[in-house]
Amino acid sequence: MRPGVLIWVIGSADRLAAAGAAIRAAVSDHVAFVDVMSEDEIREHLCTHEKEGADVRALAVERTGWVCHLLERNGGAGIALSHGSKRAERDALRKKAGGMIEVLLKGALPAGLEPPFYPDVELDGTESEKDIRARIEAALKAIGLLDESSRRYNEDEERLVKERLEKLGYL
Repeated sequence: MRPGVLIWVIGSADRLAAAGAAIRAAVSDHVAFVDVMSEDEIREHLCTHEKEGADVRALAVERTGWVCHLLERNGGAGIALSHGSKRAERDALRKKAGGMIEVLLKGALPAGLEPPFYPDVELDGTESEKDIRARIEAALKAIGLLDESSRRYNEDEERLVKERLEKLGYL
């Protein structure tokens, strides 16, 4: 089984969804499956019955990391969209993960968010989807998770599949 990856995207909530979609597109050719989740979704679905006074923010971050780690260890990509995680929480997750990169969305950051000292990728919002793909792939190569054999299909195979689908009337 090919190794998976955990990608932790850090930034303001209003920019996270767009970055998550672009990063999903960048890694989808290299892993068996991809899921993008936000701390808010995890809080809504996995933290609703917590005791009063519980640090729900910390629980949401922990559970987001756990779900992403499950995807990563099973050959997929878990992409976490985070606007409230602390550096120590991400560092603890990195120790468990087989492969993890942190993506920092530059700009105004929410109060309480601790950006990484050395993010694997920094995005300022002006990058095209092609630029984001190249930067994410470079980061994955840098940690040893990506090489040419990790693509699900090479260019010739992709062309053949497209031709066959067109002949069958699917495209």
